[in-house]
Amino acid sequence: MLDLHWPGRVILGHDGEPIRCTSPARVLTLNSEARRLLWELRAELEPRLAEGADLAPVSGFASKLPGACARLALAFTMLRDPQAQEVGAEAMRASVAWAPFLLEHHRAVLGEAEVNDEVHHARRLWRALGRHGQPIMTARDMFKMVLDSALPNMATFQPVLDLLVEHEAVRLIPNAGGTVGRRPAQRFAVNPRLLPSTAKNLSDKSDKMNGVESELSDLSDNFQADHAQHGVVSHISIPCLESEMQDNEQVVVNGLDDSDSGE
Repeated sequence: MLDLHWPGRVILGHDGEPIRCTSPARVLTLNSEARRLLWELRAELEPRLAEGADLAPVSGFASKLPGACARLALAFTMLRDPQAQEVGAEAMRASVAWAPFLLEHHRAVLGEAEVNDEVHHARRLWRALGRHGQPIMTARDMFKMVLDSALPNMATFQPVLDLLVEHEAVRLIPNAGGTVGRRPAQRFAVNPRLLPSTAKNLSDKSDKMNGVESELSDLSDNFQADHAQHGVVSHISIPCLESEMQDNEQVVVNGLDDSDSGE
């Protein structure tokens, strides 16, 4: 392709305008040390691309990372010496040092696209509870909030519910007993800071947080009273649930925060 007359290679001329480059292509090779550094990076990444490994969700990008680092090394070399004939170890070492930053940037850009299905649906349920949640809900009540083709039954929903329990967004209320011959429905207490009334107060910019602390205290008292009413004497512990005023004025649950409002 480099030998084709058109479209050929286009560069910027002295006047800043694009012109066709007619000079022969320059090919720079890697010296032995630069090649060793590049292959070390490839060897480090390869096992992390396997199914279940940490880079599996971004394997498409991560598998191309050595090539990206090689091009960075070429750019570093040309910036230092436009007449260079090979890419050396110094330039390659500098470009390989960029690899973890490029990976994290890619992950940040992807956002929810790389998270597993359970986290995705847990975020959906968390947002649904913020809109329509009740202080006491059954597992099936919450299942109906996110029911779709990806969560067709309670078996597929259970890991999602377990994740919210783990992050203390909801808490199982032990059953005192049910109808003979029937399995009692699982009931859960929803953390008061996720309930719609709390979310509304926290998202009201004109409130300026005045009185929110007392509101949350009252809700927590109600939450404790609900537990006592149903035979639970201890109140919920919520160390990993925080509320704060952010740019998008949303309640933040540790590990399940998500700015997507499309659900």
